[in-house]
Amino acid sequence: MVYAAQNSTGVKNLSDSQASAQAIEGYDIIGDIHGCASALKTLLATLGYKASSHTYLYPGHRRRLIFLGDFIDRGAEISETLDIVHNAVKYADAIAIAGNHELSALLYFLNPKTLPKPFMHKSIQKQVKLTAEALAHSTKRQQAIIDWFQQLPLFVDLGEFRIVHALWDPQLIDWFATKYQTNKLNPAFIRDWLSGDTTASTVINRLTRGLNLPCPEGISIQGVDGVIRNSFRVKFWSETQPKTYQDIAFQPTPLPAELAKMPISASDSTKLIYYSSKEKPLFVGHYWLQGDLALVSKNIACLDYSAVTGGKLVAYRYHLGDQGLDANRLVATELPSL
Repeated sequence: MVYAAQNSTGVKNLSDSQASAQAIEGYDIIGDIHGCASALKTLLATLGYKASSHTYLYPGHRRRLIFLGDFIDRGAEISETLDIVHNAVKYADAIAIAGNHELSALLYFLNPKTLPKPFMHKSIQKQVKLTAEALAHSTKRQQAIIDWFQQLPLFVDLGEFRIVHALWDPQLIDWFATKYQTNKLNPAFIRDWLSGDTTASTVINRLTRGLNLPCPEGISIQGVDGVIRNSFRVKFWSETQPKTYQDIAFQPTPLPAELAKMPISASDSTKLIYYSSKEKPLFVGHYWLQGDLALVSKNIACLDYSAVTGGKLVAYRYHLGDQGLDANRLVATELPSL
């Protein structure tokens, strides 16, 4: 099973079974599920996967599943979703990476004395409690899920393409892989993160939450979820030089008009990150896209289409040897509004 590598920064593959890689034809990469197990089963059937005694398998085992994180919270079928994803990893060589919601769940269950600031928001705590309730009936299973979450990869480079939940930051990925000699969450990193290590916290925030810029004083944004925020998500790619904040905003909620037309400040310009169009294909989730399926750039596909709020659960069918991305490989299952 190919676990990870950050080849572009010189860190070698940490576990790479050539036989496994040669035996398959491709991968089916699935975006944020958020407890929508029924939609996931429908999508798996659409992709050609069949239910077996423990998991879902593609005929002849010729394809593998990849999950981009955020399996949990929000939806009504969290427990079943966890069964499907966890069993796919255990029995079918699937790859599942950590999203920001899995990290928030770890904070909830590990219960450190000092919680990182993003977790303190009441809306996040409310969402995580839904997952806690879904696991409350079995202490043994709850512990198994917590143990699994503590070993999830944060990023994966599979040679032909990369996956991360929100943003591929080469410098932070290189720092993580070099210091911890793995692409996975691990006891040493979790200890550093919970103790308040600045770089560890930045890794979590950047890779699983993306890049957020603060709103100018006096401006706030009410999201589609009703939460009022003082920051907004931004793109990490651009084919042209961005000039205003509207040029770099990447979220379902429009920026207030006064903010949208503001020129990007010199300070904020230095914070921007760009994933070059010359880099290998990258798959992310996280960003709550809406509307018709499309690539966000020629080498980046976002597979989060707001499944749990009546959007779509989306997958991308990647065939080994593909030369670039093709929007026609995007596959979706429509969900009813909740």
